[in-house]
Amino acid sequence: MEFSELIKVRRSIRVFSKKEVEEEKLYAVLEAANTAPSAGNLQAYEIYLARSNAMKLALAKAAYGQSFIADASFVLVFSANEKRSSSKYDTRGKELYSI
Repeated sequence: MEFSELIKVRRSIRVFSKKEVEEEKLYAVLEAANTAPSAGNLQAYEIYLARSNAMKLALAKAAYGQSFIADASFVLVFSANEKRSSSKYDTRGKELYSI
């Protein structure tokens, strides 16, 4: 698929079904994230998987009350790893790339 076509079919989901996502699909998404290119091939991020209702509710609250987040079967949280980024890019990795 061409990138321009991908942009045209892109959509934002705010209502989720109650169907659980199969583990192999979740792992496929995580594998894609781990093999995607990144600056210096550092993968200077951590991925956290939130499945519990309490954690999803806390994330929804942290996202300025976007309650639909808590309705997803799981939430992936990507967090910058400043130490890994700054190991190659020094201050720029910490103060720019990790924002």
